[in-house]
Order: sequence, then C-alpha cells, then structure tokens
Amino acid sequence: MYITTPTESQIYAAVRSWLIEVLPGINANNIVQGQLNRVAAPTDPFVTMLIIDRRRLATNGWTYDKETSRTIVDKTQITMQINVFGAATSNYMQAITTLWRDMSAVDFFDALNIDLTPLFTSDVRQAGFITSERQYDDQWTVDLEMQANFTLSLPQQFATEIDVTLFEIDAAYPIPQAVLGSFILGTDTLAIVSGTG
Repeated sequence: MYITTPTESQIYAAVRSWLIEVLPGINANNIVQGQLNRVAAPTDPFVTMLIIDRRRLATNGWTYDKETSRTIVDKTQITMQINVFGAATSNYMQAITTLWRDMSAVDFFDALNIDLTPLFTSDVRQAGFITSERQYDDQWTVDLEMQANFTLSLPQQFATEIDVTLFEIDAAYPIPQAVLGSFILGTDTLAIVSGTG
C-alpha cells in the first residue's frame, strides 16, 4: 500500500496545535476531532474539527531521486469545518478567522515542517446547538481553507550506465548496386519495386 504524506492524522494534529496556540482560553483537551462515536462532548467551551472537502488544484508534479523512486506531488485544497461551542464563543471564532489569514499562521505551519498552507476562510455562521439536556447552546462555525501538497513515492527503475557498441552501417551492410529499386506511389500504398537494371 502506498502512503501519502501528510496523512489525515498529521493534518488534524497540526491544525489542533494551531488552535491551541490561538485559543489560550480553551482547555487543550477540549479541542477535538469531530464525528467521534461513543464519546461525550467536552464541557463548554470546546472546539471540533472536521475535514469536509478536498479539491485537486493542479495536475500531478513529480521529482526523481537518483536511484530508486519517483515522488508524485498532488496539490489539494482542503476544507476543514471548525465549530466552537459555548456562551460568548463568537470572540474565539473572531480570533480564528483573523489569525488564519495572517502571516503568523503560515509561519506556524512552516515551523511544524508540514506541507500545509492556510489560504482563507468562509464567512462565520451561528448554527445553534441543542445539548443532551435539551438546552440551546451557541455554536459558531467556519470553514478553514488550506492547501496540502500530498506526496507519494513509487518505485522507479533507472539506468545509471549503459554499454553501447557502434556499427558503421554502410561499411558492414552495403546496399547492393544491383538492387537500387524504384518507388511506385499508389492511391493508398507505397510499394517498392526492385530490379536488376
């Protein structure tokens, strides 16, 4: 099986690290991946992350190492939905949308050594949320757009040297003077008529 990098787990971990950095008022344990079954929601305030879309941005590019493999690069735009739950969490959402479009976010992911670049965000939406106690809670949501350059390596055969033997064609295989031939061009074919003339 071929493994692409960065993996989905690496993307979630990188974005989670960034959210922990820009949301110091939220406990790090309350920033979680969404759509997990049999897990109770954290206490307010909390954040969920969910990749909801992937779009190809370009045709594959590739590079070769010198001996064994070819590395394919797939430039992809990823959409990750961020939901912030709890009272007055619009302030947290404002920090997310402001800083995602700032150079500091680019520098943050660059320092993690992951091929992930923030692009832009959607507009922020207030979705509302009904808790297990059947109470309304604030839920602010936004889509973070980012570019990931996925790489995948394939084995590749290479020739590092080749032995070539040259033959002088006219000297070794001369054209007989008795068979010069003439060409007849038909409507659909080209025929060679040889003669002794």
